[in-house]
Amino acid sequence: MNPRIRLIIILLAIAGGAYYLWPTWQYADLNDEREALESDTSEAGRLALAQWDSLHYDNWAEARANRIKLGLDLRGGVYFTMEVDIPALLEETAGADLVDETFEQVMAAVREEAALSDEPVLEIFTEKFDEIARPAGKSLLDYYDFNLSDVSEEGVIDKLSTNIDDAVNQAREVITQRVNKYGLTEPSIQVQGTRRIIVELPDEKNPEVVRELLSKTARLEFKLVRNDAETIQLFAAINELLREEGGDQDDDTTEPVETTTEEPEDNDVADNDTDTGNDSDSTDGSDSNDVADVADTTGDSVDDPYQGLTDEEQFEKYRELNPFTSYIGTYYQQQYEGQRQPADGVYGQVPPQGEYSFYVSPESRAEILKILARPDVQAIFPENRQIAFSAYPVDPLDPQSAYEMNVLKSEAELSGEVVTDAGPNIDPMTGRPVVSMAMNITGAEMWSEITGNNVHKRVAVVLDSSVYSAPWIQGQIDGGQTQITGSNDAAEADLLATILKSGVLKAPVKVIEERVVGPSLGADQIERGINAVLFAAILVMIFMIIYYMFGGLVADVAVMLNIFFTLAILAAFQGTLTLPGIGALVLTIGMAVDANILIYERIREELALGKSIRNAVQLGYEKAFSAIIDSNITTFITGVILYVFGSGPIQGFAFMLMLGIVGTLFTAVFITRVIFTFMLERDIKTVNFGQPKSRTV
Repeated sequence: MNPRIRLIIILLAIAGGAYYLWPTWQYADLNDEREALESDTSEAGRLALAQWDSLHYDNWAEARANRIKLGLDLRGGVYFTMEVDIPALLEETAGADLVDETFEQVMAAVREEAALSDEPVLEIFTEKFDEIARPAGKSLLDYYDFNLSDVSEEGVIDKLSTNIDDAVNQAREVITQRVNKYGLTEPSIQVQGTRRIIVELPDEKNPEVVRELLSKTARLEFKLVRNDAETIQLFAAINELLREEGGDQDDDTTEPVETTTEEPEDNDVADNDTDTGNDSDSTDGSDSNDVADVADTTGDSVDDPYQGLTDEEQFEKYRELNPFTSYIGTYYQQQYEGQRQPADGVYGQVPPQGEYSFYVSPESRAEILKILARPDVQAIFPENRQIAFSAYPVDPLDPQSAYEMNVLKSEAELSGEVVTDAGPNIDPMTGRPVVSMAMNITGAEMWSEITGNNVHKRVAVVLDSSVYSAPWIQGQIDGGQTQITGSNDAAEADLLATILKSGVLKAPVKVIEERVVGPSLGADQIERGINAVLFAAILVMIFMIIYYMFGGLVADVAVMLNIFFTLAILAAFQGTLTLPGIGALVLTIGMAVDANILIYERIREELALGKSIRNAVQLGYEKAFSAIIDSNITTFITGVILYVFGSGPIQGFAFMLMLGIVGTLFTAVFITRVIFTFMLERDIKTVNFGQPKSRTV
């Protein structure tokens, strides 16, 4: 390859590394300024912080999101290991009238061994069943009465395996939602093995509250949506209350949500025998102008409060007149399948009957919850209604996109305990993903009555106070066999099916390990880690210069660039730097110079044979290349194994080790060779590699 092309590649790599590391440097600088202002609790200090936030908060938040994140061991916080009680799931899944003393003996043995082993519980169960139950003439079909197309023991095992995976996924989903609602920053929630969930909460200082939050049993419910004219009047009453008291004084910096938010398709609930097409957003010409008057906030009447105001002044006036609903993007449709239109101007007027939809930004969501927590607002909020937000934003790939807000009946129409099964499918008519749900006899009877009384209304699937779906009821559903359409993709359908099955699965989640890392300990570990990296780097660099002279100086440049590229790749992958990761970084420094040592020793051998410096350098790189590749590839494979089968600190070490190896190959083999090539092109006659005397061309 042309040396100049190689140089361009190096310069592009350095520029890319600087791009990804810039947020880390920027955040460190801005955060120092912000922490200094936060430490001043005086009135002047609060004003200074508010002024600083108005100028720099967006840059600070963006840099915070893209910086190299520090692990729990460096930042401080709490670490929980949660375990899904799979033996309880196996017991609850068995038929209550089929369980006998033999099955109880099997489960007792399973619990005993599962407490001491990390082996998958289902494997332990099958082993103990073979040891205890089969000699007594029992089979799995004697205890599990699943509605299977393949009625066999293999079919039972497959069904149990699916139930276990669903239980773990459902537990992780519930924990994720609870942690997000709690307002914790940058939590890490990962499934480990087949039954454990690792929860890391940096900066958390109240482990008791978090433990209670994580251990609480989740509850699946079906609740009717009440986004109607009565809700509009309620929101208008909250506006009036806040206007009388001077508005919400807690925070006046949050922008109200834009009302042009692109809306997702609504889900439809349909009987298998009815049309399941998702056409809730279809246009009906007879409805198109029904909200034209109520949606107009800038008319030309003499009573128009916005007349003669600039756009900015209109914005402030609207905020003043609507201190609650200015945070909400409101849409209206007169009836099911009617066209949906923006309707923010409906507040303060007589709202038309129909269905409303509400969307809020993440910042507005926090403000709405703050307003709703006020005692005076709670006093006028009906007890039979509650506000619930969608579990995920409208665009799951964009966490800053709007959330849907729904007003629900407080009392559930049905609990998830009546659901007997749920699973994703593909609608053969439309080719779109759907979720099929089945209920027991009691649930089917109640569901028939609920859907029959609420045709063309919406019902929300609520888990842990979060709405996962709010489909339209297209018609009365008999028999409990229901299809829910409207999922955007297969992943969304899988998630909804998992949530629906949470009413079926009886797998409690318990805390089996808890560790607390104090922030002072974390700060001390950061200091020690940085010192270790610097001390190791300095010693290695001094040794290389003493032993290999100018060649050692070039190797030192490669070492510094290796650290630079390793951290840049970590930032690009949004990785987390942990204390073991710092240890891997120190190890990387040694590995980086090891590659240079192999090259330089080969060069010295060639020089000793009387080769010219140009030939010696070329042969040195060529002959050392295979040894360098072999040693680094084998180490990289070890890192992959540690990352795949390890957890927590081991994964942090393995990840940094693999990044360091990639950086080593690039800097020691690629960059140093480019440096020597450019030197030799300029007719440099001598290069000192630490041999007794310089060799000339």
